[in-house]
Amino acid sequence: MRRAKQVKQIILGQADIAALLPPRSSRTHKYTAGQALVIAGSRGMTGAALLAARAALRGGAGLVTLAVPRELADLVDAQTPEIMTLPLPSSRGALTASALKILRPLLGNYDCILAGPGLSLRRQTKAFSRDLFQYIKNYRPGLRVVLDADALKILAGLPRGRARMRLIVTPHVGELGRMLRWSSTAVRRQPRAAARQAALKYNAVVVLKDADRTYIVREESRYFLNINGNPGMATAGSGDVLAGLVAGLWVSTRGMTALRAAVCAPYVHGLAGNLAAQAYSVDGLIAGDILAQIPAALRLLKGE
Repeated sequence: MRRAKQVKQIILGQADIAALLPPRSSRTHKYTAGQALVIAGSRGMTGAALLAARAALRGGAGLVTLAVPRELADLVDAQTPEIMTLPLPSSRGALTASALKILRPLLGNYDCILAGPGLSLRRQTKAFSRDLFQYIKNYRPGLRVVLDADALKILAGLPRGRARMRLIVTPHVGELGRMLRWSSTAVRRQPRAAARQAALKYNAVVVLKDADRTYIVREESRYFLNINGNPGMATAGSGDVLAGLVAGLWVSTRGMTALRAAVCAPYVHGLAGNLAAQAYSVDGLIAGDILAQIPAALRLLKGE
């Protein structure tokens, strides 16, 4: 009889994360700090796009471009002057399939693509997302991609096949269930096994958000567990901040692999949430408070 393989659990601590976040070189400039493209937002969900893009900046990305429906571009410009805006073809505040014609020649300008926060699931946006993800799957070996929220629903429907891109997905329990065709109850009962199956199926690092803990899974032999954070972080937009932070850390930090970015971001996110709770209380916490505390969390971890 074959013995079941031992799976090593690694609970993340401050020293673990600090070791993965070296000081920024004095010779860094905005281009070497990484360029991220955030494809997000639709009418009524512009906030998700802005939170994700701002978090990528707070995570250290040198340049962040937010690709949004054309009708929303002026609003985005007015909200965050540090973010560049790429208006894309849209209808009734949601991206349309023709947006891909504009994106294709521009993708080579970016080190990481984050897609999903606030994207509509209208028919035309589904068509755009499906064509985009199918395109970037084999676009360039090593292209860094982070998928969150509605993008995960589109990913689940793509044809199987090993992608050339490096992929991080950040689902909550319900989203992971849809990706695997499991019930949410089944995912909650076996979160590590579910995350591992998704990692194999999509050739990705999986960051599974499950209430008071986050499972980070890539390999069969081990998984990482983040328990840093507080109940106040169960608030709208918190996941968008996490997805943006993953992208920002991934492109800006020397030696940052997909697994390291997926390990660091939840801990930094949780630490920022704890700092925000100290300032504003657990009950009154909102996603913008977490976002605002990311620099302080990084300062603590880097000993600056």
